[in-house]
Amino acid sequence: MTITINKIDSLWFLLISTFVPLLVIIYGDYLYAGLWYYLVIPLAAWLVAVFFYSGSGFLSGLAIALALEYLLFWQMNWRADHQEGLLGLVHLFSVPGVLLGVIYAARLLKRKPPKSWLAVLLISCASVLAGFTLMQIFFFVFSYLQAGFWLLVFRLVG
Repeated sequence: MTITINKIDSLWFLLISTFVPLLVIIYGDYLYAGLWYYLVIPLAAWLVAVFFYSGSGFLSGLAIALALEYLLFWQMNWRADHQEGLLGLVHLFSVPGVLLGVIYAARLLKRKPPKSWLAVLLISCASVLAGFTLMQIFFFVFSYLQAGFWLLVFRLVG
């Protein structure tokens, strides 16, 4: 198995991915995660994406989805009366959904390759956002079930 890297798409990925750390440097870190977090997550996603699919537009869609995720989470703290410091953990626990979205999009695009790079970009972006959102839903449902379980245990014991 050979890994091919689309250089133009990787360049667009790099340009889009540097937008978020620049915002962190200019406006501050609203997820309270540190600058390294905004560099490591795109790098890990790039490594996984290059391993699974190398079509034109795939990496750009991934970078757009990652930037949108960061901006949506920042918006929660920008507009909040009381900034939430644990919001970064919710984002961190949702990152495996990004990898699931990348793998799903890569398999889908290998099975039915579209003719347009724009279609590849949109499919990869939508798949990554869907995977991220599904992981958030799983995280919140699991946390509520866990809290309900402990409330039940304390009620039975006490």
